[in-house]
Amino acid sequence: MLAQEVINLKNDFGNFKLKYHQFPGDLQNASEIFNKSSNCQNGISPSGCDGNNNGIVDTIEESFRFWQHLSLGGF
Repeated sequence: MLAQEVINLKNDFGNFKLKYHQFPGDLQNASEIFNKSSNCQNGISPSGCDGNNNGIVDTIEESFRFWQHLSLGGF
């Protein structure tokens, strides 16, 4: 069961990267993409839910946004 969840997460991560060309959590223009269907605010940062697109999820905000982006992206 847990193994299947890990497989699903790995697939979702890969599909997100294919669709948006950036990692979930690191998506630089997430506010533009997701604000159409969602508030895209997280209360952590004034930048809404944008990542910095440096190729890694390396901040507390981006760790939160990782899950937020997957969810807003429908994964």
